[in-house]
Amino acid sequence: MGNRCKESYLCYMIYSVSTNRVYIGCTNDFSNRLHQHNSTKAGAKFTKYGRPWRCVAQVRGFPTQREAMQFEWAWQKFWRCRPLKELRECGKISASSRSLINYFKIGCYLYTHSRWAAITTCMKVLWLPKADTPYLSFLSDQTFSAIRLPGAQIQKPKTTRAIVYDNRAVARCGVFSMDSVASLSELLDPSFDYETGKNTPVL
Repeated sequence: MGNRCKESYLCYMIYSVSTNRVYIGCTNDFSNRLHQHNSTKAGAKFTKYGRPWRCVAQVRGFPTQREAMQFEWAWQKFWRCRPLKELRECGKISASSRSLINYFKIGCYLYTHSRWAAITTCMKVLWLPKADTPYLSFLSDQTFSAIRLPGAQIQKPKTTRAIVYDNRAVARCGVFSMDSVASLSELLDPSFDYETGKNTPVL
């Protein structure tokens, strides 16, 4: 048997339509892991019921399993995650909801946080419910890209963070940490048209 080429580690969020439950995990062989969740005894016990599971989103590019597991823990245990404390306190995310939309928001916020921005390469949204307006609205420049928190600093990275859905970037923003106050203009990418999903020249 030949050796299979392993990918870098990624974190993923899968969803059961029949049970309305969310599962978050990490792996370096996603195709095999999703197959385990849906068809074999090797999958997590949590996903034994509620099949089939659909992959909602992936955060890719973790260089080590440890980094991926730290992100996975923060996504799973968001009510205990320190980088999300201010988001919980100001109501940007719910401190108790286990809904798909809440986990979706949390994953996006974590992806753009300075703790992981330097090591991850992409967040890709693979599937959304038919009623996807709340998710796409969240990613618009009026909501997700306009993070405004007490003490929030938007760093000016070499490249902005992009979230990809349906083969196009649906959101781009800077990287945020909680060190000092920054203006909204530092958060938005001036070369990105948030309505069309295309880059525009900066005059």
